Order: sequence, then C-alpha cells, then structure tokens
Amino acid sequence: GKNWEEGFCDGLVKSAYFVCLLSRGAINHPSKSWQNFSKLEKTFNCDNVLLEWRLALELKDRGMIEGIYPVFIGDDKSYYTHYFKDGCHPSPLIEMSVDAMESKLLDHLDRQALGQPYRSGMTSGVKHTVVEITSNQGGFVEGDLNTALSGISSTIYDMINSSVSAPSIIVL
Repeated sequence: GKNWEEGFCDGLVKSAYFVCLLSRGAINHPSKSWQNFSKLEKTFNCDNVLLEWRLALELKDRGMIEGIYPVFIGDDKSYYTHYFKDGCHPSPLIEMSVDAMESKLLDHLDRQALGQPYRSGMTSGVKHTVVEITSNQGGFVEGDLNTALSGISSTIYDMINSSVSAPSIIVL
C-alpha cells in the first residue's frame, strides 16, 4: 500500500550498494522519449530511472552508499549483444536538468531529513548523471544469458560480502 516512489527512495537510503540495470528499453527507447535520455527535455515529467540514479549519486556523495554497480544489458537477439557496440547507450546526451525530477529529488531528500542536494547545475544534469553512473565498474549481460548472469551475480555477491557495513542492496 505504500507509494512505489517513496518505497524505493526509502529502500535506497537504507542500502549500501546500488545495482542499476541499463538497457535500450530503459534509457534509450526508440519511440518513448521519456525513456530516452538523449531526448529528455527540461519540462518533461519525472523519469523514475533518472530520479533513482540522481538519488543514488547524492547518497554516494554523502557516504551513505558504498558502491554503484551498473549492469549493461545488450539487445536480446537469441543471445545478448554488447551494450555499447550495439548502440544501446543513448547518444548524444545533453547537459540539462529535468525540472520535475529535481523537484522530486528535493522532496525525497527533505522527507528523509537529508537537506539540499549536494549536486546542482551542471553536476545534476542528465549527461553528468549518466556519465557518473556508467563510470563505475560494472558488468555486462552479453552472449548467453545464463553465463552472463552467473558472472554478474557472483561479482555482486562478493561485493556485498566484502562490505564491513550492513550488506543492504537495491537492484533495479
């Protein structure tokens, strides 16, 4: 019965790691501009994926999240292609903020009594957010799905178990 967005943000605040899934359908959709980070506009409604990423980066800046692990998922063509080589990543990315997303971020930080965002201006824009998320060491779903997922899940398991703090994780 809890609002999904509030539930996600509450969970992320309590997590030590953030595992995010990047796929063409999630951030570079060919026909849904609100799901294509290269087509977002300042006046668009809030994109939940971008909100999740912005909040994760804010929490990492505050030392509340220990690590971010992006999982790059290629297109499914009976085997998974390489995320970057197959053009799944949005391009070009424009450095601008989406007003509704920034407003929701403020609301969630306020609800958690975390104050104002540390990032603003150019460091809060779509391009900067995508670059920051993808600059973290991550994994690829490429080739055979079972083999790819086995390697990624082992890495995530090791990452969590090597943590000294509470091994909380949120996967999206």
